[in-house]
Amino acid sequence: MKLMFLCVVLLFSYPALACKCGGVRGNVEKIVYARVMSTKYVEKSSVPESYVKVKYKTIRVFKGESNKKEVLRESLGTCSIGVRAGREYVFYILKDGSTSICDGSKEVLGWTDWGKDILEKARLDGKEIK
Repeated sequence: MKLMFLCVVLLFSYPALACKCGGVRGNVEKIVYARVMSTKYVEKSSVPESYVKVKYKTIRVFKGESNKKEVLRESLGTCSIGVRAGREYVFYILKDGSTSICDGSKEVLGWTDWGKDILEKARLDGKEIK
């Protein structure tokens, strides 16, 4: 009985761990389709200040200017993308150089219909976000 109660509590408390986005998109400076070249965990004195340094190579630019190789910062937590080296992403990069799923960033499987839809949305967002 105690085990069943614990399972029910955990099941219904899971949404409390979900990412809560706060409409940051107006601060998007760049939108790029990129391949991640490397990631590195950068530890600071407290967890909220720690982040993942992401080096990426730009494949296509939808908004802003971009070099062929760049670096961005992914914050840790429930709103992080979980970036992995060798994978391709659309990054919505804020003015402070950070990104998260709240900004619209996500992994792209470019050969799938879903991936093509993500790229088309990024192209349209690049025209709409000022």
